[in-house]
Amino acid sequence: SSLQWPNGLAIDFSAQKLYWTDAGFDKIERSNLDGSYRQVVTRTGLPHPYSISVYEQSMYWDDWSTQSIQKANKRDGSARQTIKSNVL
Repeated sequence: SSLQWPNGLAIDFSAQKLYWTDAGFDKIERSNLDGSYRQVVTRTGLPHPYSISVYEQSMYWDDWSTQSIQKANKRDGSARQTIKSNVL
């Protein structure tokens, strides 16, 4: 429920978590691999999150509207930074 337009999906094998972007509700969420313990990681400043990847302690995603690649802490969305702008 409360999932509108899932675009990206990533598995964090080391933490046994599933991450996804939802461009309909403009947020990034995660859960355990079995779907339990679903949490919103971030929903701030996400006009159209698309694909997502997880590496070590960070998650990376691109945004269709801002045409950028973003990075943030995978646990809480903190320490967010733009890796690349004007990605076409």
